[in-house]
This record gives sequence, structure tokens and C-alpha cells, in this order.
Amino acid sequence: MLAGGRHPRPLAVRPKARRGASARDSARVAGRSGRVHHGRVARPGDDGLVEREAALGTLREALAGARAGSGALVFVAGESGAGKTSVVDAFAATAGCRVHRGACDPLSSPAPLAPFADLACGDALQATLARACTPHEVFAALRDDLAAEPSVVVIEDAHWADEATLDVLRVLGRRVEALPLLAIVTYRTVPE
Repeated sequence: MLAGGRHPRPLAVRPKARRGASARDSARVAGRSGRVHHGRVARPGDDGLVEREAALGTLREALAGARAGSGALVFVAGESGAGKTSVVDAFAATAGCRVHRGACDPLSSPAPLAPFADLACGDALQATLARACTPHEVFAALRDDLAAEPSVVVIEDAHWADEATLDVLRVLGRRVEALPLLAIVTYRTVPE
């Protein structure tokens, strides 16, 4: 329980369910002043996250697999304000490889493939997105741009994604294991 009787908001990091994990195995942003949160002291210089060790551990494990050539698609899920972006930011700051970010926007008519246009990870992807293309072509361009070295791709707010973006994520999810790539997708579990 947090100060003031509040409970931490749950955050789920998948693909692997961890034994003994609970809603408390998620992150809560802590101050850097040494305040106590859930029995843990946040000390200056740490990542500022409390009770997110399991989530960060899952991401680190998936990145280790990607570095070994066995990529993964990991979903970070939670309600609004649960700390999804904070966990991803803390992980990205220590990833030690290229991190590309894209975001889905809360629009009535979202731009097709907008989060992939945000990535700006290479010429093949940009050239593919500049013309009419299929989800398989977007995946192939992403693969071509990122296959040379371990990389992380973050797609934020997939609950706002357009259908074309979701199709690319489906293709990516079925083929990512053959790449040195960790793809992280955040989404809300409770719609607004």
C-alpha cells in the first residue's frame, strides 16, 4: 500500500508469467530523496522505480535473448498512470543498444502506421512507409533496418493503434524470434 492508503496500480509485463508475481510486482515512481515506499528506500542514483524489479527483469531477460539472436515481443499492460512508460524508460536508459520509439495517438482516425513512421530507424522503413505497402513489407523493411545489431523497438499506447499497425505487430510477433530485436508494446488494460 502506498502512503495515504492508496494501492499501487497493477502493471503486467508479458510474455512470461512469473511465479509469485502479483499486482505489487509493478512499478511505482518514487522520489529520489530517500523516501520510503512499500518498505523500500529509494536512494539517490537508483532508477526511481519501486516494486518494478520483476517487470524490469522480464525486459532484461528478453533483451538478453535478443542479443543472442532470439528476439521477443513483450507487452507492458496496465491502467492509465500505472507506470508503463516509466518502466520502459528505466529499461531503455540501461539497455546498452539502440532504442527506437513510436507512439499511437488518441485520434478518431489515427494515421495508418504512425508509430512505425516515428521509429525513423532506417532508409528501408522510411521508403516503404512513403508508398502503399502491406504489413509484411513494413515488417521486412523493419527487419532490414534493424537486423545488423541488437535493437529495442518501443510502440507506446497500442490501445489507440490503427488496424494497419496492429497487423504489422501481428506479423512481427510471429517472426521476431529470428531477429536480434526486442519489441516492447505498451497498452492500457482499462479503456478510458
